[in-house]
Formats: sequence, C-alpha cells, structure tokens
Amino acid sequence: MLIELARTGSLSGAARSLGITHVTVSRRISNLEADLAQALFTRDTGRYVLTDAGHRILELAEPMATSAEAIVRAASGLQVELGGPVRVTATEAVGAYLVVPALARIHVRYPEMDLNLIITQENLNLARNATDLAVRLARPQSDSGIHAIKVADLSYRFYGATSYVKSVPRSDFEVIAYPSELAAWPEVRAVERDFATNRTALRVNHLGNRIQAARLGMGIALLPCIMAAAWPDLTPVDQEGPPAIVREIYVLVHEDLKDVPRLKASMNVLCETISTLFAPAEAGSGTATTAATDAEIASTAGKS
Repeated sequence: MLIELARTGSLSGAARSLGITHVTVSRRISNLEADLAQALFTRDTGRYVLTDAGHRILELAEPMATSAEAIVRAASGLQVELGGPVRVTATEAVGAYLVVPALARIHVRYPEMDLNLIITQENLNLARNATDLAVRLARPQSDSGIHAIKVADLSYRFYGATSYVKSVPRSDFEVIAYPSELAAWPEVRAVERDFATNRTALRVNHLGNRIQAARLGMGIALLPCIMAAAWPDLTPVDQEGPPAIVREIYVLVHEDLKDVPRLKASMNVLCETISTLFAPAEAGSGTATTAATDAEIASTAGKS
C-alpha cells in the first residue's frame, strides 16, 4: 500500500494498481500512520508526497515487498496443473484485436483456466504480481527479470474513408490526432512528421473512436494495418512504400513464472495466435485470417 501510493502519487492510482477502492487505500494508510505515530505523506498540489519519515519507512518496506513477491512467484512455480487463474494485460486495441482471439483458443484448449483480461494503458508490474502475462508494444527497457518474446511487427499507415481520400487533396487532409499527454508515443511523432502543417480535426486517445471518426470522413488517422483492414470503407492514404511506423509486439512473463504450466501453455497460445494473425495481415488480408481463426475456434469447440 505504502509502496504503490509512493509510486503513483494518488489514491486512485494506487487503488487501480492494487485492485481495491481509493477509500480502502486512504483508510489503510491512515491506520499505518497511526500505528507508527508518523506522518508518511503530505499533500502537494493534489499529489501524495513522502515525508522524511515516509522515505525511511519506504526504504525498509521495499526489500520486504520484493521478498514477499518472490515467495508468491516461487509458490506459483510449484503448481503443475493446467487449471487456475491466468491474468493477461494489454491496451484496449491490442486486447480486442489480438489478445481476445488467443483467449478464445485458450478457453477451448484449457477450459479449466480462469481467464482474466485487464485492459489498461498502464504497464502493470509483472515483478509485483500485478499480472501474469502482458502483451505490449515495446521490449522492457531494463533487465528486470522479465522474459520477453517478440511475436510480430505491428505496421501503421494513415487511413481515411475511401470517399474522403479520393476527393480531398492531400494538402487539405484534416488529421485525427492524439491528445498532448501522449506526446512521447511513436504514433504521435509520426503524425507530426508526416502531417505537421495539416489542420487537426479531432484529438482522441481511443483507437475505436479514431477509427469511427475516420470512417465518418472527419479526416485521416494513423491506424494499425491489421485493425484498419477490418473496415472495408477505410483506404490507406499511401498504399505503396513502407508503413508510417512499425511497432514490435512482445509477450512478457516474469522469469520466475515462465515455466509454470498454466502460464507457459497460455503464453504459447498467445504467441501462436498473434503470429498466425499477422502473417498475411500485413499484406492486406487480415480479415481473412481473423475469420479463419474464428472458424477454427468454433470447429474445435464443436468437437469438445
């Protein structure tokens, strides 16, 4: 509790990370401060900031938390059955288009699995057991005990409604862009690089709404090719040449847990499904691959 509040700086952030309510976080921190007879946090412009006493307590608490988390992972590593909980985290777009087809396969092959999909933009901490598996668009930057498997390249192009792309001059394209808080994303830099002087029609942080705005002719949007291929009324602005950007897709698991049977089996299906979805998708036939996957799932389910 102390560690998460110090890390996030807010009750709501700590609550999301821990899977409890912000009221519970507040109450437990208050109880801890009362037990220790020390103020551990102050409020600074709405954020929780550690006091000197809080820093000292945090230094002692972090090794204890690390040891406790290692014990939990070690206990999980002793489990040999294929049933049990499997928690997967991904962003909204990756979850809907890539992870859910894999979870459907896992459900058919291993019906005793208790599957949980956590959709969030946050990088849930694998070392702190906030999730079991993660599907992310970047390799972990530090050597933090995370086992990473690259499964595919995610290509992006600019798309617009077919009627819009054919009737509006490129110089007059309006752009469906990203909000300023996402400025560090490669997608944002690609928009600024290729359409820096074009007018922005809309800023939105949700892929589904960017797709819908493009389909309604509000402008062009940078979209993952495999996801834009699901909408026949969308046309790429540039059909030839390299994509605007390419991001790498990784499946992640903590090193201590990669051989746990239920997680290893789930990870294998995730990697297999995402790789299968991508082979023809980058050539423009992603919808056919998705349909084939759905048919395979239905056929397998019928045999079980």
